Amino acid sequence: MSVPASHPLDKYLAPQIRHALEERYYAPINQQARLEASPDPNLFLQPPYPGLWADHGVVHVRNVAENILRVLDTANGVILPLRAPKRLEFMKAYGVMLAYVHDIGMFDFSHFGRVVHPEYASQTVMSAQFDALVNAIWNDKRNPVVTRLKELDKARLLQVSPTVVLRELLSMAKAHSKSQVSVALLNQHAHLRRVMQKTLSSTLQSLYQAQELAKARQAFLAAPKLELGKPEINFLTAALRNAETDHAHSDPAVRALAEAQARYENFERDSYRWLVARDNATRALTEDVIDTLRALRCADALRQRGTVLKTSGQYEIFVDQRTANAIYALRLEDGRLLLFQVPDYVGAGEANVASSELEREGNLRISFHRGSFGSEEALARAVYSAVLIVNDLQADVIESFSCAPPSSRKVLKRAQDMEILLEEVDDNLDFADRVMEQLKRINPQAAAKTRTVPSLKNASDAERQRYLDAQALSWSNADRGKALQKIAQAGHKTSGIQPDKAFEHVKLVQLEEGAVLIEPHTPAGFVYIPLQHGLEILPLGGYEPIAAKEWIPLGVTGVIRGAARNARVVARRTVSLLMIPAAAYMKHWHSTYSPQELAELLPRQFLKHMSFRTQ
Repeated sequence: MSVPASHPLDKYLAPQIRHALEERYYAPINQQARLEASPDPNLFLQPPYPGLWADHGVVHVRNVAENILRVLDTANGVILPLRAPKRLEFMKAYGVMLAYVHDIGMFDFSHFGRVVHPEYASQTVMSAQFDALVNAIWNDKRNPVVTRLKELDKARLLQVSPTVVLRELLSMAKAHSKSQVSVALLNQHAHLRRVMQKTLSSTLQSLYQAQELAKARQAFLAAPKLELGKPEINFLTAALRNAETDHAHSDPAVRALAEAQARYENFERDSYRWLVARDNATRALTEDVIDTLRALRCADALRQRGTVLKTSGQYEIFVDQRTANAIYALRLEDGRLLLFQVPDYVGAGEANVASSELEREGNLRISFHRGSFGSEEALARAVYSAVLIVNDLQADVIESFSCAPPSSRKVLKRAQDMEILLEEVDDNLDFADRVMEQLKRINPQAAAKTRTVPSLKNASDAERQRYLDAQALSWSNADRGKALQKIAQAGHKTSGIQPDKAFEHVKLVQLEEGAVLIEPHTPAGFVYIPLQHGLEILPLGGYEPIAAKEWIPLGVTGVIRGAARNARVVARRTVSLLMIPAAAYMKHWHSTYSPQELAELLPRQFLKHMSFRTQ
């Protein structure tokens, strides 16, 4: 599978290294997930449907690697302490490498393989199997991670070979799994060190057994009263039985452990010492590593879903609007297309997520493709599917940034202050509210920080991104009142507008000279109010250009009639504007004059106009 030329990731991980990782570890995942590759098609089409899990192949790893760059840029100085450019570049390079390592164990579709794939990655990067890749990374003089490790080694701050520390950094990819490494563990460096040491000194089989037994015990303790034959007892029995299987995985694991420990003079004393170092330079390294791991968990959670969601076998996943079940489009190699419907809540929930992203203000924004379904039963199923994904997303995105930071770790927004923003769905404005209500039953703490916001679905990609990148409006009530007065003087009816609600979802944007604000034929997703003159409207249909006036709303006609834009709007100078989502405008801003109101208004307006001209 080819690597695109001049890819943005090239700056942080050489294309030949990425290509080698993709071909060796991720392309086989895609190949094995094809129905034709299954030794038994009947097993392929039976629960838990491992061949139909969301993509963990080449496209997935590229997507997560690209996401981590966006997450670090967005989080830096907002929900993570501000890093200087050099440290941020280290975190980006390290994050891309982590992304390319974190799922290399997903080639094993068995329950065993899925459970221990984080540990598989940790052990593999420490083994001889990874020698060539580590050497290639180490010989890349542009790599910020290599540069920093060389500097620490030159200062004699590393207790082992810097190439071994590089492997240790890569092995931390285990922490992408919240079930394997809790947020609390990320914040306890000494304990985290012991966990990583255990990962490199235990076979995958023993690690698997420990995890299965822990799950069984948790179920055992959670049950109020256990009786023979009850599901809880059956679960415990199955867990014990499963923990005693898959012995074939032990032999290669033992070899990997021996190779890993042979890299140290004293494994217990020397491994992962940087995690508990006391000098400032190494402690800074540890802080950057831990915060990059937080970003990795977030980036993995924000992987692409919705209309581009596919399985590892490249089968499309989408939602049946009649039943709210997941449909898998099995496009076979012989050309046939088979639509396979499964009552899979997670698959259906992921397929209905139109977008999920970390906003500039540090909030998690989630939108859905549809909220209307064929029956109340189907709607309830769709809501529950959505809730599962929202809860999982917030756990990786918001909870991963939770920490007990020292006073020096200053951030603009703490994790507990991050909000979950659920966009309203155009075809059912109650859908997001129902998701929020259901979330209260599953996770009241998460629901308490959740609120619904206007839909951005009916907007061009450029305008939507402009809104997400824009500053939240921080005007006082007095400022809002003055703005409404100016908007009223420009002609818009404002008498019924409530400032607290009208400005709730409004953002402040700045358009540079020469930039295009609105393109013709694009969806009318926003109304703009320019705060200065400098915009030119170029109507379709051969009409003359119009100079836009300050405080007069732009894009109103398209929003009101629900039609595409009928003009291009260009900035002839730098202009600041208020940006209002279409749904918010229609709900809180839209108002027209009656004939009587207009008759009373016009004379006063003409008088004011004349007085301005005579001054």
